[in-house]
Amino acid sequence: MFLFEAMSATTSNMILPERISPLTLALFEDTGWYRANYSMSSIMGFGHGAGCNFLNKACIQPPGVVPKYSEGYFCNMGATNVYKCDSMHRVIANCDLMDYSKIGDGKRSPPPTTMSYFENKNFGARPA
Repeated sequence: MFLFEAMSATTSNMILPERISPLTLALFEDTGWYRANYSMSSIMGFGHGAGCNFLNKACIQPPGVVPKYSEGYFCNMGATNVYKCDSMHRVIANCDLMDYSKIGDGKRSPPPTTMSYFENKNFGARPA
């Protein structure tokens, strides 16, 4: 639900500066060990302002339709040469879904059916 919150492991370079959110700083303050300087934080863009449906409903509706509240955060097409801003609006990216049945190397398997939103259960995100 909160993607990069609570100090998720990230790497940093000149293109993607490090960020820390007010939610993560509040978590630190709640431990009683820290007092946060919220002026040094920034709002994480993933899902910001997308509304309650973004949190309470499926990100992709069967048979693989991206609902209005998920547009710009989730994709439903295979890898293409169509590039646009990623969901954090920080880099250029493309949708990297793939059909696992076409790999055939026996080392990779599709996502569990409980995590699949597509009619084709072999369809899922490209492994890192």
